[in-house]
Amino acid sequence: MRTSTRLARLAAGGAAAAGAGVLAATTTRMLESGGASLGTIAAALIGAIAAAGGTLLVVAPDRWWRPLLARFDAVLSRICAGRPPVRNRAGGVLVLVGSVSYIALLTIHFPLQPDPATDDQGAYLERAQQIRTNGGVTGLLSSLFTGDFEEANRHPLYLAILSLAPTARSGQVISALIGSAALLGFTLLIARRSGWFTAGLFCILLATNGAYCRFSVRVVCEVLLVALCGAVWFAVPESDPVKPGTTGHGRHRLTRHAVIGCLLGLAYLTKGTGLLVAVGYFGWCALCKISSMWAARKSKAAWQSSEPQSGRDWWLAACTLLAFGVVASPLLVRNVRRFGNPFYNVNSLLLFADEYADFDAMTQSGTSTSEAAEAYFASHSVMDIVSREAWGLVWELFIIVRSLGPAPLDDSRAVFGVAILGGALLAILALQRARDGLLLTWGLLLWVVFAWYVPIAAGERFVLPLLIPILACAAEFLARIAGGPERDNASKLAWGAAIWAAFWVVMTGLFAATSS
Repeated sequence: MRTSTRLARLAAGGAAAAGAGVLAATTTRMLESGGASLGTIAAALIGAIAAAGGTLLVVAPDRWWRPLLARFDAVLSRICAGRPPVRNRAGGVLVLVGSVSYIALLTIHFPLQPDPATDDQGAYLERAQQIRTNGGVTGLLSSLFTGDFEEANRHPLYLAILSLAPTARSGQVISALIGSAALLGFTLLIARRSGWFTAGLFCILLATNGAYCRFSVRVVCEVLLVALCGAVWFAVPESDPVKPGTTGHGRHRLTRHAVIGCLLGLAYLTKGTGLLVAVGYFGWCALCKISSMWAARKSKAAWQSSEPQSGRDWWLAACTLLAFGVVASPLLVRNVRRFGNPFYNVNSLLLFADEYADFDAMTQSGTSTSEAAEAYFASHSVMDIVSREAWGLVWELFIIVRSLGPAPLDDSRAVFGVAILGGALLAILALQRARDGLLLTWGLLLWVVFAWYVPIAAGERFVLPLLIPILACAAEFLARIAGGPERDNASKLAWGAAIWAAFWVVMTGLFAATSS
């Protein structure tokens, strides 16, 4: 495994740009708030170091790069050649520690949540109560197919679940149960594929994640979307990065693609972001297929032998799309009947607004999405558009990194998020699994789209679909590094992970005690 100097310089330039962005974002935050926490200062310092170091590496001569790249390639080779330690007992203990930590953190977070009437939770509860009054889940399903269901913002799946018990406390319990099921389910799945030690590390990373814990006790749909997107990612096979879904016999492949389509449909029924997740998946499949066909054309024999396979691949893609359409059909049909657009969402108007305050005027005037887009581009210069996207990319990158850090920290979670994201990227570069390409596609798509959305609303809920895959890759990185030649690495890592979980539980408890 050998990394080219040109690629390394490009990566260094990206790190410099990212560091400058984090520095700019944190500096702006400090100026707006009139003060700064220790964590925010640390995040700004890391951004400054990354910006300065990346810039220095970009202009550095080749003789500086040779030892750095040799060491970097050695790390990738170690990750690729390493195997997670066979420490079932230690892994089981880590899973237990992570599970207990998650329960403790949820217990602490429950009373800290704001009054549901003051934010989006109240809207979910109000709509869920209306669904319950109008016949419950069966009435909701009927009103979707007839086009009578008028909600154009919140998608129906979580509302249907919440309508079973539409109270604030019950809604919190429902979200906590979904979060707990996802934590346990993905931990067991990783244990089956990569061993209990890797599963234990993943369990602790997810259990102590600040964003995951917070949304696990809120009456909103994000934790359900996280679970569904994680399931899609795990459903993609690890082998053959060129052609997704080529593992197994024909019937097994067909079932796998149908399951992925169903999961994508459920994600779209949960939140509008699910449509971006589906677009990212199908776009990634198309890129993989184009890459495969391009490689096959270099050899006439390979091209001829690929023709029958090509037809089967397109058939499997059609199967996935069909499954998506069938599962998402209640919402698709409602959107066509009521709004004339199968993928309608009222929040699409906000893509062409300067601030959220413009939304009421746009809806009251009956402005369509196309009209809003035409008016926006007519009233803004190219420089305005580029500036909005560029500044949004800076903020959204900071938000993505921050979303990976532990509770109860705020902006300073980005300090730990940098390390977690770095480990995940190293695992992706070293292992080069098929589903890691999907993660990169999702990450790029969500980053670019929600960067544009930053002036309207900026928050971790938009990028949470990336959480499970990134933490799984980070856990794989840690486990493979621990599986090196030194015998004590696994024991030290296990102790460190347990201390990490206990420390953040204690810190969250102290934070709750001082803020109450």
